[in-house]
Amino acid sequence: MIENDLRRALVQHYESESLPDGSLERLLAQAERAASGHARTRALRMPLLAAAAGLVVAVSVGRFVAMRLTDRDPARVTRAVAAEILDHDRGGKPVQFAESSVDALRRDMPRLDFRLTAPRRLENERLSLVGARYCTIRGGVAAQIRFRDDAGRIRNLYLCPARSRLRNVAEGEVEVDGARVVIWREGDLVFGMARST
Repeated sequence: MIENDLRRALVQHYESESLPDGSLERLLAQAERAASGHARTRALRMPLLAAAAGLVVAVSVGRFVAMRLTDRDPARVTRAVAAEILDHDRGGKPVQFAESSVDALRRDMPRLDFRLTAPRRLENERLSLVGARYCTIRGGVAAQIRFRDDAGRIRNLYLCPARSRLRNVAEGEVEVDGARVVIWREGDLVFGMARST
């Protein structure tokens, strides 16, 4: 009985409540305007998304073509390799493998797709091996071997196989942004080292 009385009282209360005249029509009109605005926004999004996707594709294709053109020109690819060596050199990242022999580094660096060797060109320089780390040159895995010279300065040597993208790299000294990089080949390996100043 109390439950029925309570139910009747609630029904009467909510039936007596109503919106002021015209409020329902105004709310429905606002909802319709909001819905049409969302449809317009969605309609504008599609062309913008398509344009953004087209721009990403165009930039990617442009970079790919520029890289391929660079790889064919000995002067450009040599300068690109020298710039990459300087970027790694200036990055100053720590060694991943602290070792005192190339044989130990060879064991520590299984991801290299070439045999890690000390260059003959540096045999007469008094350099102490500090360690090495992985890096990349022209998109391929390379090694950055760190040495310390007699004056205590750090010298980084970069080496990788003469892959197809490095086929046209010229040997010699290259200047990039005021710094000098020496690039040479020994067998099927390309070596590079920034000149100490």
